[in-house]
Amino acid sequence: MSKSSTEQLESKHLRNSMFFSLLFCALIVFIHILPIKGCHGIYPREFTKLWGLLTSTFLHANWQHLWSNIGPLYLFMAGLFYYFPNRVLIVTAAGIILVNISVWISGHAGCHIGASGLIYFFAAYLVTMAFFKRQRNLAAFTLIIVFLYGSMIWGIFPTKENISWESHLFGALWGIVAGIYFKKDKVWADTPEPTPKKDNQDIDESELKIINNEEYIYYNNHSTTSMFKTSTDIDNWLNYKEIKYNFEESESSKTDKTNNNSNGQ
Repeated sequence: MSKSSTEQLESKHLRNSMFFSLLFCALIVFIHILPIKGCHGIYPREFTKLWGLLTSTFLHANWQHLWSNIGPLYLFMAGLFYYFPNRVLIVTAAGIILVNISVWISGHAGCHIGASGLIYFFAAYLVTMAFFKRQRNLAAFTLIIVFLYGSMIWGIFPTKENISWESHLFGALWGIVAGIYFKKDKVWADTPEPTPKKDNQDIDESELKIINNEEYIYYNNHSTTSMFKTSTDIDNWLNYKEIKYNFEESESSKTDKTNNNSNGQ
């Protein structure tokens, strides 16, 4: 793959990461605009309101609460989508379910709402993955996380009564666990591109396969098209092989005769 093609692919992947993260955040803003009355979040240890395990992440108390979460949520989700696109759905779902269940089991009394638990989950997951992968771009991204949101660490402590610090704590803990569990995942930027076979390399007949009997030939073990495009190229190549074989056979015969003459003398 050429440099320009790689840059185009990376640019498209970056745009997709930003776009789908924006959609997720837009959904949360849209839900906040709806005239929803009451608190439909997590009520710890109350079996009559278990639906809050699924809804609490998407609900916020007021606009200030919402805007304080939207920025880091967008940044971390875009980073997750960019570096680990194959894990976006499962990591997001795991973050919501694991954190909310943990809060339901051990959270303090009240109604817990907000996306902050998921934010802490994303942040801890990305930092943990950066620790294991040692990938330059991912490490730079995590440094941005630490620089902009390093003060988040204080959110895991019970500093204020109206703050669900349990969501922050369990989000960070489960994010670390998820990072350890998926530590063998490849970073998207490190995924190798298929290497095409060079034209000057010797090609064995067994590697060739004719598609539709004449027009195109592909290597069986390579995704790239060979240098032979038409049947004329094939004939020329086969003739070259035959001439090369006859020449080598002739040279071998001359060598044998020379050796025999030497032995006779």
